[in-house]
Amino acid sequence: MLAFDAAVKISPTAGVWNDVAYQLALGHSHLNLARNYAESAVSTTEASLRTLTLDQITAKNVGGTSALGNSWDTLGWIAFQENDVEKAHKYVLAAWELNQNAEEADHLAQICKKTGDQEGAARYYGLAANVRRPSDETKRSLVELVGNEKRVQQVIEKYKPEILAERTLKIANTAKASGTADFFILLQGRSGADSPAQEVKFITGDEKLKLEADPLRSAKFHQTFPDENVKVVRRGTLTCSSSDVDCTLILDLPEDMRSAD
Repeated sequence: MLAFDAAVKISPTAGVWNDVAYQLALGHSHLNLARNYAESAVSTTEASLRTLTLDQITAKNVGGTSALGNSWDTLGWIAFQENDVEKAHKYVLAAWELNQNAEEADHLAQICKKTGDQEGAARYYGLAANVRRPSDETKRSLVELVGNEKRVQQVIEKYKPEILAERTLKIANTAKASGTADFFILLQGRSGADSPAQEVKFITGDEKLKLEADPLRSAKFHQTFPDENVKVVRRGTLTCSSSDVDCTLILDLPEDMRSAD
């Protein structure tokens, strides 16, 4: 605690607040303090993105999206330690839909277990095992849940396609064109499971696909928000073929978005 207190005094920033809060949550210790730090990290990061427009996007804004997901997960995991399962699910699910981190899927699996949803727990453990940097603990938890190694591999293979599918959308090919292009998409929080794009910005690629900006604005992105009036930035690659009715948009993971161009 002395070290955490010193870190917060040296650098009172959202990233440090989140890191300290998460370590306290992992240790099931000082949860009131952990919640205060996590809430500060969430509110500060949300505020930094609230006035964002794609015309003024910077690398810092881009990085803020990933950081916000991390803070949502931390706040949700603290709620789980405090037995507030509803709040835990709300924040961790939003974090998973945004970042697709192994820890977020593992946390959702544990939330499902606590509510008696064994199928949901198996699904999220399977998803956690398929993303980057899966932990050995996740696999051990899955073995304990389903009973044996053979069944574990079946579960992992079953849910593997969902990783990319959750970041893939079909967009009407109104341009009747072929090619690829990258876009920035600004989403704003609202009630409900799907969020429309507030703004869309063409970045690079086949110029004729600029016409696809309007269909992108009309698309429903599978992103829930634990709070309203919150913004996040996504980047995606749109692939079109003139022979197809729809184009395919694949969203990048926020941690892979390194620049504003």
